[in-house]
Amino acid sequence: MVAPRRRAARAFSRATAAAASPSSSPSFLSRLSALAAAALAPTTSATPPASPPVAPAPAPARRLPPKKPYKAPVNPFKHLGPPQRKTVADASRPAQSAAVKPPSSQSGSTQVTDSGTNDGQPKSHSSAHAESSAQPQVAAAEKAQKVAERPVPRPKKIWQNLAHLEGAVLGRLSGLDVSPETVTPLREMHVATLAHGLDRVLFNPGVHWLRDPRTGIYNFPPSLRNILDPDLFDYDALPPYITSSQDKELETIAKKNEARYCGSTSSMTALLSQCYFLISGRKNPDLSGFSESFKALGNGFTMGAQLPASIKLMRKPNHDGSKEVYAIDADKAAAGELDNSNFVLAALGKSMEKMLTVDDNEFRNFERTERWTRLSKGEVDPPAQPEAYHYSKLSKFMMRSQLDCYDSRLPNKTFDLKTRAVVAIRQDRANWVESSGYQIRSAKGLLESFEREYYDMVRAAFLKYGFQARIGNMDGIFVAYHNTKEIFGFQYVPLEEIFTRVFGTVEMGEQAFSLSVRLLEKILDSATEIYEKQSLRLTLVVGEGKDPSMNVFVEPYDEKAASQSQPVSQPSNADSTSIPDPFGTPIEKVIDSSNKPFVPLSQRKIVQLDVKVDRWLDGNMVHGVPVDFTSPPGRAVNSLKEDEIARRSRQKLGPLQWDVDYVIQPRGDLTEAETNRHLNVARAAQLSVSSLTMPNLDAVATREAELEERMRQYGGEEAVERWRSERRDGRIGRMPRAPGQKPLSGLEGTEEEAVAAVEGEADGGSEGSVAATSEDGESAAGAAEAASTSQDDAAAAAAASRDLPHISLLDRGEGLWTTRLSALRRVQHLRELARLGAQDRVLQEKSDRKEQV
Repeated sequence: MVAPRRRAARAFSRATAAAASPSSSPSFLSRLSALAAAALAPTTSATPPASPPVAPAPAPARRLPPKKPYKAPVNPFKHLGPPQRKTVADASRPAQSAAVKPPSSQSGSTQVTDSGTNDGQPKSHSSAHAESSAQPQVAAAEKAQKVAERPVPRPKKIWQNLAHLEGAVLGRLSGLDVSPETVTPLREMHVATLAHGLDRVLFNPGVHWLRDPRTGIYNFPPSLRNILDPDLFDYDALPPYITSSQDKELETIAKKNEARYCGSTSSMTALLSQCYFLISGRKNPDLSGFSESFKALGNGFTMGAQLPASIKLMRKPNHDGSKEVYAIDADKAAAGELDNSNFVLAALGKSMEKMLTVDDNEFRNFERTERWTRLSKGEVDPPAQPEAYHYSKLSKFMMRSQLDCYDSRLPNKTFDLKTRAVVAIRQDRANWVESSGYQIRSAKGLLESFEREYYDMVRAAFLKYGFQARIGNMDGIFVAYHNTKEIFGFQYVPLEEIFTRVFGTVEMGEQAFSLSVRLLEKILDSATEIYEKQSLRLTLVVGEGKDPSMNVFVEPYDEKAASQSQPVSQPSNADSTSIPDPFGTPIEKVIDSSNKPFVPLSQRKIVQLDVKVDRWLDGNMVHGVPVDFTSPPGRAVNSLKEDEIARRSRQKLGPLQWDVDYVIQPRGDLTEAETNRHLNVARAAQLSVSSLTMPNLDAVATREAELEERMRQYGGEEAVERWRSERRDGRIGRMPRAPGQKPLSGLEGTEEEAVAAVEGEADGGSEGSVAATSEDGESAAGAAEAASTSQDDAAAAAAASRDLPHISLLDRGEGLWTTRLSALRRVQHLRELARLGAQDRVLQEKSDRKEQV
């Protein structure tokens, strides 16, 4: 019995060394499978299978100890070391045939059961396979002796720990040959077309000025210049906004086509963005070709574009006996949207879409006073035309996209309408009344230019726009640049241009969309398997670094209480400063904690899922750098040498294959309190860019007086009172109310509290948390001209006192405009530009009236 035991021990050591060597197999799934096979193989056989002789490796002349002590993690893949990039010259390539390969199907996955076994993985290697790989194993053994050894935990402990974690899933996704399928709708769709001759923008690249700034000549009808005030538009004349969970038509189509999940573009794009950040390794967009001054603004996505995504996964009952369907709704309250934060821009988006697609006479019917006139005459409102939608199915997802516009001459016929507010509005939303004076004066430049607006779109919106257009099979987007008072110009951006800017190539964009949707499907599958037959609330957040991982927080959601304000976890000072590495907990800690009473995941109020991926490009592992389809030989685009010869040579190359190995691991080792602390870190990140500066209340009051005077001219004091009552609570008909929306009359007290907090902070008093204050608040007190640097510093210090423990001072970036002195000065600079622009607009209007006379 002694000899067989020795032989078994030697076989176990060789299998462990081969699995632990990074060069033997670059995939963590392959190394896990080899390690598991060695752990589960029988070791008491009287006649063990023959194994090829392994030559002893020469002892090194000098062995250096590792610089840092190695800690074995809980994750069964972490201890195997960082995966190595496979190259042609890699000696481990021949040995891969002997290693257990991960699933190779496009959407294959393997479930880890409670017994610790994995039926989806091969159990061991055949003897013939072992003989063919004898030479590579010898080379691997010799190479392993040349590096410092590190302790490897016994495999059975790892599998025992996996058995303690319910529902761990691993598999592989491929980006090739998987694209969404168009689904026939239940009714005929009527899609609008552009009016006012705007269709010529579709076929002429670049920006088109509404009015030439040098000559004052209009390129389009002058009636397009002035935008109807959002409080004067009759939103009841538009079809109501329907969320995914309330859309019976979407639910019917999803069940008819056997889809498990359904959602709209507005509710899904934030989730798909998080999945893309994970599978791409946080690849930055292409910002080449902009002016030199833009290099100082950053080269990645904006902080707002990278915020954690929160949704409500609403379960739809299957009373008719069909399979259950889950609808995805955006969870704006959990995402940290503040009062009135995006209210005006959403309202203008609806009214301006109608403005660009109907003639002037028809658009007048959408004014609030016109509706009052019709009702006073006893006329009945005509029925609103229902929205037109495009439906597409990809795997288990049924996706709905609203169709804004149609032109038969475009390759894909339909396109999206986007109304893009200028930078002064976007970065100072609460002060949109005063910021509406900001002008676009040139094509190029860091400020007051179309180039700045396009640059911000690439960093902040193109990823979302690209996914929305791809879901709807659209040709591109039509952009109208405005400042909420007037339109400056138009631009059509094809989907190919969006994909090239965001992903580098159209090919990568197509595969990124497919992989993101199907990875999201696997995440939702894991969540719904834990909490069966329940509606859920989910938050997805991707970590930082070159090889990030994802945290998913899953909570049951009470549908009956959906109409009420369900409490949402909020960050506190005692919360963790960061979400710990989900794959970095020492295995000994988890094993020692196994004696704690284990609560099944389905009985918990919150569960954390950790998602980690390996990225493969054309069979090579991508590690330490983002996925880039222009990195393989012959595929890079050199702007200095780009010509038709170079383009055609790239077209002759075959398609690249992007594969993703994924692991979804429920964190059963975490308590509910620990998981809630991790969720609060994500909540703090969502709240960090929702800070709003205090508006200029003088500008707000002036606008209110102008609107009331207009109502008074229409129908006297009765019309004024009616207008006040209709907008007192801030609602807009047939549109979702902004979370926690408050009337404007409540802002005065808020401003006084903010100013008092700033003064207290300057005196070293209270540590109150305020959004910010600026010279606008001081102008209300008659001291706008006397603002000093010390007061600016005090305001910046008060703003920086907000508790954002998860973000260092160096990482806050330009997204937090109200938490740093430089950011406050930028806001003040934009407000000054807006005041100058408003003055110029008044002078221009006077000049235009004189010319008309």
